[in-house]
Formats: sequence, structure tokens, C-alpha cells
Amino acid sequence: MYKDEPPRRFQFPVECGQVLHFARAIGDPDPIFRDPNYATLAQGGRVVPPPTFLIAAHHFDTECPLRPAPGEAAPGSGVIPLDGPPVLSTRPRGLHAEETFTFHRHPRIGEMLTVDVRAGDVRKKEGGEGTLEFKDTLWEYRDSTGELIATACWTSVYVHPRTGSVGTAPQKSAPAAKAVEAPPQPTPLPARPLRAGELKVGDRWSARVIETLRVTHLVNYAGASGDLVALHYDERIVRAMGHPGLFGHGMLTMGLSGRVLSAVTGTANLRRYSARMTAVVFLGDTLTTTLTVEKTHPSAGGVVPVDFSLKTVNQQGRTVLSATASAALSA
Repeated sequence: MYKDEPPRRFQFPVECGQVLHFARAIGDPDPIFRDPNYATLAQGGRVVPPPTFLIAAHHFDTECPLRPAPGEAAPGSGVIPLDGPPVLSTRPRGLHAEETFTFHRHPRIGEMLTVDVRAGDVRKKEGGEGTLEFKDTLWEYRDSTGELIATACWTSVYVHPRTGSVGTAPQKSAPAAKAVEAPPQPTPLPARPLRAGELKVGDRWSARVIETLRVTHLVNYAGASGDLVALHYDERIVRAMGHPGLFGHGMLTMGLSGRVLSAVTGTANLRRYSARMTAVVFLGDTLTTTLTVEKTHPSAGGVVPVDFSLKTVNQQGRTVLSATASAALSA
């Protein structure tokens, strides 16, 4: 996809079963996703999907590059014969580096969204392994009236080696055994979303968002999100590309981390959630997310904008995700 090309457009139905599947894939225990009676009492009387749910539009994109096509060497998958080594694609393969969601309002169960996907900016930077190329993909989500309800920016990073060979995804090694710093101890999350008056700058919460990452988590998330890149479930593909083993989707880490944000702010109040995937999450990793209140803004019409930072670390204290968020909270 090139920047001067028209966007590809498709319809995305927001369906209750899909929202439930997605919530389970990121381990969100909120009863709003499974109990209709509870939902009528929460978040304005309606179900609001998890913050990163809009990524599940992959399922309805007929040209989705993350879904392998039979007999084709799709990016990150390749042709997988029954016997012998995999036949990898010759196209450059990237890793998901950053994602930003901006919400004008959140999607609602039962509505049909129109999604436009177009190419965004391309940036290059010299790195240790060669030239790093960052490519943005821009998503717009509109309701049946044409109103823009949300946008997303997906940033992928590609490595073009100095040798001039075909670019491959950045090579990732398993984390070092020595801890960078001790992971924070979990602290109780609030029993309900908080109002702005209950927060002050420096307030902090930490939660264990996954105890041990397993293949079942990866497969479940692949099915819920539509991200079927084989790096997350096929050991032969992963080894052939030079990676030490299976690793998690960057968006799975963002979804897991967002549970802490939702617990404090309430998903319906969230206006922006932006994350950078700073390290790969491997099978067996334990992840802990810390949310911090960074700034509160003056009240406008009884609503107070509040800025947050998030950091997710593995069991060795290594940061795997760094994020920012903003929410509009009742005074």
C-alpha cells in the first residue's frame, strides 16, 4: 500500500460474541462482557469493548496482510509444506513497533462501522543491523452516519541489512537472565473507575497482567484479533527467520496492559491510548503493568482531562511496553 493510493474500505460489525472473545483473550475479567444485567448498570448502560478491540477489524479486511493465504508466502508465514523446511516470503518482514488509538467515542454493540485503511508516513533511521524503516498505517472508523468515532496508527519497523540482502524482521534474542530491576509488587486496583477528584499526580497502581505466557494465550489472541502471523504459533517459521522461539503479539501486550488503565479510568472515559513495544515477550514470561497519574488539567464542563503513563515489565524487570494515555473523568 502506497500513500497516494485510495484507502481500502470494508465494513466491521461490532458483535457481542466477538467482544466477549476478545476480552477473554486479554484476560479481562470485567463482568460487563458476559453479564447483560450488569452492563445495564455500568458505563452509561451499554457494553463498551476493551480499549484495543478495534484491532479485531482484521477479520473483515479482505486484504489483511496478517492473514496467510493458502499457497502464498504471506508476510511472517510463508508456504508451510507437510515435510521439509518452510518456504519463506522474499518480501521484507517487519515487527509491530507502536500503536496509537484516539477515541472521539467508543464503538457500541450492534453497530456497523466503516473502516478506511491507508498508508501513512515512512521514516528511515540508521541502526546497528542496517537501515531501519518505519511505516505507518492509518485506520479510520466511522459509524453509519459517517461520523468519525476513532482513529488508529499502526507503526511497523523493517530492517534492511547493509549487505543488500532482502530485509527481514529485526532479530530478537531471548532476554538476559540478569534482572534490569526488580519488577514492582502488585497493588490492589480500585473496585470501580475513579473520578478525577479521587486522583492526584503521582498516584500509582501495579498489577500482574499475565502470570505465565503460554501458546494457548497466543492462539486465543490470534483468533480474537485476526492477527494470524505465524511467528506467534509456528516454531519452524520462527526458527527459520532467526528468532529464538515463539513470542507474543505486541498488541496482546498492549491489550493486557490496558486492563489496568480500564480499571482506573473506565473504558468509556478513555480518549487516547498509545504504546511502544520496546522488547519481545517470550513464552514463559510474566508481565506486570504499572499505571501512574502524570497530570490533571483544568475542568471543562464538569469533565477533567487526566494524563497517565504505563509501563509493563517482564519477570526480569525488562520494560517490554511503554505507553501514555488520557481520559476525560468526571470531576
